[in-house]
Amino acid sequence: MIWMPDVFHGSEVYPDASHLFYPLVLSVIVTFVRSFIERNFWEPLGIRNGIKSSKAIEEHHQPSELQYFKECGWRFVYHTTLFVIGIFILLDKPWLWNIDECWTNLPNQMISAEVWWYYIIHMSVYTSHIYSQVLHRKRNDFVEMFIHHVVTILLMALSWVSNTVRIGTLVLVVHDSSDIFMEAARIAKFLKYPRICNLCFGLFFISWIVSRLGIFPFHILKNIWFDAPIEIFGSPIISSLILLLHILLGLHLFWTYLILRILYTFLVLGKLVDDSRSTPTELVDDLNSNEKKAN
Repeated sequence: MIWMPDVFHGSEVYPDASHLFYPLVLSVIVTFVRSFIERNFWEPLGIRNGIKSSKAIEEHHQPSELQYFKECGWRFVYHTTLFVIGIFILLDKPWLWNIDECWTNLPNQMISAEVWWYYIIHMSVYTSHIYSQVLHRKRNDFVEMFIHHVVTILLMALSWVSNTVRIGTLVLVVHDSSDIFMEAARIAKFLKYPRICNLCFGLFFISWIVSRLGIFPFHILKNIWFDAPIEIFGSPIISSLILLLHILLGLHLFWTYLILRILYTFLVLGKLVDDSRSTPTELVDDLNSNEKKAN
C-alpha cells in the first residue's frame, strides 16, 4: 500500500512505482529544512563575515553574494550528510565490494529499509531543487542545472521501477563524493580563507577526476555494458536508464572542460576565479576577463 509500505516496520521490500509518491511529499519537508538551516546558520555566518545581500540584484532573479553563500552551505550539508550515510549503509552490502552482485537475481531483488530511505530521501532532495530552479528560472545556469536535476530524478525513478536500485546506490555515492570538496572550496573563498580554498579545490579536482571520469565510466558504465545480463538490454526502461547515464557522463565531460579552465587560470594568475556560483558554467565570463588581463 502507498501509505504503509513494510519498510516502515524495518522489513525488506520490493521497490514499487507507488513509492515514488513519497519524494513528492518529503520534498516539501526538505524545502523547510533547507530554509531553516540557511536562515539560522549560514546566513548569520555570512553576515558576520561581511558577505552582503543586494535586494536590487535579487529583484532581477539573480542571487546576491549572501544568497550564493547560503546555497553553497546547504549543498555542502546535504552532500556531506548523504555521502556519509550512503557509505555507512553500503559497507555491509555485497555489491559495494563486487559490482557484479548488482545483477544477482535481477529483477527479484528486495531492498533493506535503510536503502529504501536513502534512495527516497535522495529523490526528495533533488525534487525540492526542481522547485527552487523554477522559482529562479532567470538565473544564468538555469538550463544546465535544470537538465541535471531532471536527468537525476528520471535516473532514480527509472532505476526504482526497474529494480536496479543497487547500481543506483553506487552512482549516488560516487556523485556525492566530489561535490563535498567543491562546496567547501566555495565556502572557504567566501570566508576569505585562500589556503583552505585552494586545498579544497585541489581535493575537488582529484576526487572529480577519480569519481566522475574514472569510477563512473570505467567501473559502473563498463560493468553495465560488459558484465550485466544481456536480457536487460531488451527492457525499454533499462535502455532509457542507460541512455540517461550517458547524458550524465556528457555533462561531466562538459563541466570537466570548465573546471580545467578554472585550473588553468589558477596556474597562470595564481588565484582562483570567483567559484561561488552553482555550477562551473557561470565562470566562463570571469575566465574570459581574467585571460584578457593575463594577455
